[in-house]
Amino acid sequence: MPIRQKSIGANRVRGAYRRRVVTALLLGAVLILGGCTTTTIVPPPSPQAPATVLLLDHGLHASLVLPDETGRAVRYSYGDWDYYALGETGWRNA
Repeated sequence: MPIRQKSIGANRVRGAYRRRVVTALLLGAVLILGGCTTTTIVPPPSPQAPATVLLLDHGLHASLVLPDETGRAVRYSYGDWDYYALGETGWRNA
């Protein structure tokens, strides 16, 4: 029965390949999961003219509510024209 000899060079190549694959997977996981973190908004310590600002979460879209000169709330929405302006809120337009 012949004796099989392993090549040391082949093991080094496989080890380097594994390290590259593991590094790429870890880097990808960090980049993907890094986008899932929450953000905390901290207001300035003493604003000159404080105003109430609201952020509405509609599930698929968000709206910003700001006061106008008279103190009334004005809602600003960014999104699809059909969804907001025309009121077509079906599943195909979400």
